[in-house]
Amino acid sequence: MTNLVTKNYGRVRNWGYEGLVNARLVDTKTVSFDLTLNGAIMDNQLAAANDTGFIPGPYGAGDYLFVNKVGYPLISDFDYLPLKWGDWNHDGIIEENEILV
Repeated sequence: MTNLVTKNYGRVRNWGYEGLVNARLVDTKTVSFDLTLNGAIMDNQLAAANDTGFIPGPYGAGDYLFVNKVGYPLISDFDYLPLKWGDWNHDGIIEENEILV
């Protein structure tokens, strides 16, 4: 990998919880039935960086599809489409404040 950058850009905040519940509902000589539930909640965020703009990530360094930006999760996807737009003030021009994402 020739374009690998090993530079400390800033500070990352990570937190999360994991849980597992296991229960044996049926336990006889011939049959047993176990029920297992597991789950996880994880979050990471770029808390501070030397550069406050977009920081290229490993999955889209050239086109900025996946980037690291302060205040957002690591390797975020900023290639989103508008959900709703329209000429709300009826001037014939769709302006930036008339696009909802």
